[in-house]
Amino acid sequence: MNRLLPLSLTVACFLLLPIDLARAAAHASASPLFGFAPADPVLTLLGSLGAVVLTGGAAAIAYFIRNSSGLKQLEAKNKAATIKALDALDQKIYGGKGQPIDKLRANLASLCERDPAFNPEAFGKMAETLFVKLQTARSSGNLAPLRPRLTDGLWKNLATQLSIDAIHQRRIVSRDVSVQKSAIVGVELGDDFDAIHITIVSRLRAVDVAMSTAPDKLRQLLDRAPIRECAETWTFLRRPLCDGDRKSSFKEERCPLCAVPLPQSGTTTCQCGAILNSGGSDWVLSQIIEATNFRIPNDDSIDGFARLMALDPAINRRVLEDRAQLVFWSRLDALAQNQMYAFARFAQPQALAQFSSEDAGLSIGRVLGGRVDLVQVIADIDFERAWFSVRWQQLRRDPSGRNAFDVTHTQLMQLARKNGGSTLSKVGLSTGRCASCGTEVSANGECKCAACGKQLSEDWSLVELVSPETFQARSKATKQTITRLADRIGVIADQWDRRRAIAMMVAVVRADGNVSDKERKLLAMCMERWELEPMLLKAFLAAPMDDISSIQPKSIDEARMLFRALAAAALADGQIDESEQKLLKMMAKHLKLAPDEDYEIIKSLGPVRG
Repeated sequence: MNRLLPLSLTVACFLLLPIDLARAAAHASASPLFGFAPADPVLTLLGSLGAVVLTGGAAAIAYFIRNSSGLKQLEAKNKAATIKALDALDQKIYGGKGQPIDKLRANLASLCERDPAFNPEAFGKMAETLFVKLQTARSSGNLAPLRPRLTDGLWKNLATQLSIDAIHQRRIVSRDVSVQKSAIVGVELGDDFDAIHITIVSRLRAVDVAMSTAPDKLRQLLDRAPIRECAETWTFLRRPLCDGDRKSSFKEERCPLCAVPLPQSGTTTCQCGAILNSGGSDWVLSQIIEATNFRIPNDDSIDGFARLMALDPAINRRVLEDRAQLVFWSRLDALAQNQMYAFARFAQPQALAQFSSEDAGLSIGRVLGGRVDLVQVIADIDFERAWFSVRWQQLRRDPSGRNAFDVTHTQLMQLARKNGGSTLSKVGLSTGRCASCGTEVSANGECKCAACGKQLSEDWSLVELVSPETFQARSKATKQTITRLADRIGVIADQWDRRRAIAMMVAVVRADGNVSDKERKLLAMCMERWELEPMLLKAFLAAPMDDISSIQPKSIDEARMLFRALAAAALADGQIDESEQKLLKMMAKHLKLAPDEDYEIIKSLGPVRG
């Protein structure tokens, strides 16, 4: 149809333009030009050529008008969908900490103005479809078909969960997955990447079974499993200036540049050479988090990051955080598999030296997802160093094996690279590639790039993992202040930090082998104050000590920081009542603080009423 219109116009113009008229037009223009009148055959030829030019131009103009009209119709359709989406925005039903509604509306409108082809409704449907496909992939244990849609860090996160489940000969299988509703709860616009946070509320049946479970038995278990509702917030990233010649989208299961079907083998490179999960051409999924734990990242500047950007203009926070996610989960997977060589390309030499002795057995427990946030960048004579806050969870069961619960961990991770390093912009969120040439690296433990021969550990690689308390103690000793992190540790406003603090408190009071009724009562009071589910305390108290002993304070500095965090939480309403004083006094004793040190810590937090 697109070719028929120009052809019809061309034929019509020739029929309407008699040859005599063409010859006369050629004679009128050729005589002044050449100084003589050409013969009739020449005039006929020139007239015909002129007719072709005129009709071709007319056809081109008609084609342009037609396509411009189609583009305007598409933009109008997307604009209408945007207005509808903006009118429908309502975050009250989702929980978590999304953007203020006015800012969300403004940012979404700006995104649609910058990219007229963006359709919020179509984006939501794409995310919902991907959600269902991901549940199917998790159940089957095969994430390869979804590899081009996931950043390298998130892919390693999900793959590590599956590989550790396999060590335990367990798997989580879901069925009857349906999306009930979804809504965009945050839009961030940036020079490096735009981000869309969308909350997806679903219903499904899920069972945790042995891998050897027979299909008939599995069907019976799923039939009996209750349908439960869950809500997750997904974060998608894309560069703001993506290719205007995109021929398709991931929702069509095709490469956004050449439109061939996406590879199913687990590679992130298309046959046309495009890096499918770089975020340069289309939206890629970078983070999955429970909706109740979601919060829009702080807009506060990250200490030292501006200096790093001045030296390396292609660096950005999203890429750094995905690289950190990739490194962290690669380490945990290697620990679980007892395969140090598989992690060598992600670690500095001193980190490899500690690999076999640090956190022995910690990764053996089945793990759940988490999140990574950049908190500080510093530089010394030799290295640029980036610190990240890492939150993750371990799935545990009480001695009966029936009741599952999770233990939340928070760690500070340092990655480093040599001074003078630069970021290869084209790889974007495909952060496992060679930082020098961008070649995709296989997962079989190479330490050098097969294409350029560079050491892969020259990219951002692991130096150490420490507790938040140790990190804070170091910061005080070096007179550095990390406002963003200090807020989280001091106030414990975050649900994950509250869960971790409760687990540490339980580990401390259980250290002597006995938990009194008074201690139980005070712990329960703290759980209620922090709005944590009561069953969590029951699970922590019943769990084997090996499951929670790893999160006890390991130094007096960690003990002091934990006590300070607990005291700050008790002071949330401006006073510490008698029950809270007893709890804090008890914790100070368990933590082996010096006499009156608890009083000095509380006093340093501000005036106390009560």
